[in-house]
Amino acid sequence: MSIKKIYLDYASTTPIAEEVKTDIKSVLDNDLFGNPSSLDHEYGSLVNELIESSRTDVAKLINADGDEIIWTSGATEANNLALMGFAEFKMKDRPLRIASSFIEHKSLLSLLWSSNKKDIALNLLLQIMMVTSIPM
Repeated sequence: MSIKKIYLDYASTTPIAEEVKTDIKSVLDNDLFGNPSSLDHEYGSLVNELIESSRTDVAKLINADGDEIIWTSGATEANNLALMGFAEFKMKDRPLRIASSFIEHKSLLSLLWSSNKKDIALNLLLQIMMVTSIPM
């Protein structure tokens, strides 16, 4: 009898869906490896077109405009961009207060911790997993 393995660390990554594998294989089989910022040659132009087409597809899925979709290299860059963009938008003329917990991604905690020394007041909630209600 064969035991089926189950992957449980979805916090760090997820298994690749079959349709994604197919698309990745298609990209690799068609030599789409150029730098999308290098538009002066075919390799870069083709990859740029693929990325922009993907941006349009994702935007349609979430009812957004293509220019609202920003690709990042991973969680750290995305968290920094999201938090600092939000803070910049909200901190017009008053300090910003952010409540967070120690179960956040390390990149977010590092950013919050360094921001705490600036104009952002940080409240870290202890034992967040045990809180069932917040008294008013």
